[in-house]
Amino acid sequence: MAAVNSVDCVPEEVFMIGDDAEADVEGALKAGLRACLVQTGKYRQGDESRILSLGRECVPSVVEAISPFL
Repeated sequence: MAAVNSVDCVPEEVFMIGDDAEADVEGALKAGLRACLVQTGKYRQGDESRILSLGRECVPSVVEAISPFL
């Protein structure tokens, strides 16, 4: 939340993209951010099932994650 506050945003305006289901995505969702798991880096098949919070998204790469915003 310190990062969100440092750029004068509210959580609903932030979109977290990460390759760690629990630390990146679950943590962001619990903080009230939108979040997306990418299937790169630390990702292992099935990691998306470890995200318990609602609103999860999972895509192959950062390109697909940001494409709706372009």
